[in-house]
Amino acid sequence: MVHFPDRFFPFSPQPRNPATMHKLSLTLAVLGTASLAVAQNCAGAPGSRVFSNRQDFAASFYYGTNLLTHIFDLNVQVPITISGMSTWLYDQGVGNPVVPNQVGNTAVVDVWTCPTTRVGNELLNPANPGSPWTLLGSGTITVVNTGVGNGESPVVFNPPLVLPAGVYGVNVIYNAPTSGINPGPLHCLGVSPNPGTPYTDPFLTMTNDGIVGNAWTTAAVDSPNLRITYTPDALSANYVPFGDGCYFRPYAFYESFPEAPGNRDLSGVSMSLVALGQNYLVVPGGPAYVPPAGASLHLGPYGSSSSTSWDDALSTPIALPFTFNYPGGSTTDITISSNGSVFLAAVVNNSFDVCGAAYGSIAPFRDGPPRITPGYHDLDVTVGGGIYYEVDPANQWVRISWDNVQEWGVAAAVNKYQVTLYANGNIDMPIVLLSNQSPTNNAITGFCRRRWTSRPRCPSRAATANCRRC
Repeated sequence: MVHFPDRFFPFSPQPRNPATMHKLSLTLAVLGTASLAVAQNCAGAPGSRVFSNRQDFAASFYYGTNLLTHIFDLNVQVPITISGMSTWLYDQGVGNPVVPNQVGNTAVVDVWTCPTTRVGNELLNPANPGSPWTLLGSGTITVVNTGVGNGESPVVFNPPLVLPAGVYGVNVIYNAPTSGINPGPLHCLGVSPNPGTPYTDPFLTMTNDGIVGNAWTTAAVDSPNLRITYTPDALSANYVPFGDGCYFRPYAFYESFPEAPGNRDLSGVSMSLVALGQNYLVVPGGPAYVPPAGASLHLGPYGSSSSTSWDDALSTPIALPFTFNYPGGSTTDITISSNGSVFLAAVVNNSFDVCGAAYGSIAPFRDGPPRITPGYHDLDVTVGGGIYYEVDPANQWVRISWDNVQEWGVAAAVNKYQVTLYANGNIDMPIVLLSNQSPTNNAITGFCRRRWTSRPRCPSRAATANCRRC
């Protein structure tokens, strides 16, 4: 039986030296938006809250050269008291190049503010006359291994920071540890490109977030992961959302396999997805793997690539001989990913989030274009095997095969599976071999249409035949 749990928490990025991109070895954790356990009425003073600048932590690269900084604008609707923050550091002795292991070290975190906005003020060192920045206060951060537990490195402010209502530029500076193991500059995980999204709750709005590798010397880039624990003024009006809303639909299912020796338990399993309109009935069995014919796609040009090769690449969009209907949408085009999935859309995008692998995250699978995948993880067809696209002579199906394609950097981890899309909306997925052995290279099997971003996110619930909303 194929089991698709409600949620999975392994997460890890494609990290980065500030100047170059690298494959990486790290296990992280996807963290949902922190929720406050409160009674279902909003009478009385508001309690402590956790503000996050994204629903789930995510990462593309790692950052930091000398004096790591998170910088942003903050609109504070009511006076607040900040007791702590947290972020994801990348200082546990891994990566390419390897960063020193500083797990357990502590360091001073300084929080500076300026009036109205940080834009244009990043280079105005407060040590120089005329700088608009003033020190709000300082706290202590403890370096945590991002691959263990929730992976957050906490910052504690004692005494707490008091911030009156107003609009501020904020500069959070992570000073280097001066003692402990391998003391030196800290690094953090961040997202590229910056989505440019305002983040808001009833009392705070964050905009213009960015990362500075060396405080007061360079402009901000990309987007940090940051949480702020704070308490609003006791007289502040507040509200408490409750319930799931009316937007739940059983549009998706998945299972995420952390890396492990050997093959995953789906190896040797064939499954069929029977289209039932707004969901699939997922049943075991179905046609066996059919050896592909013709030439591998990787012998020709790719359409998009984050690596300038068929490693982490997409095919050019392919026009289907029929309209393919899936729960929540339809398409006349597909795009084949070298990393074991089929986008149900014409996709032209060379970013790693689209071309690359999951690396512990469910975010690219969940938030990207709709896709079906027998084994989405980091494959490298440039070193062996092939990727094939075949069409039924009667135009009733198309078949995509990853035939003996090895995992990136692990010759023994061979993958062999197919996806067959039928004109009636059904899907067959025979999986002969599914193997992901490299650290942090989780494999995802399942289907997801793009998650709504303009409506409230509802918790997953059981749905027909183990189908679940992402």
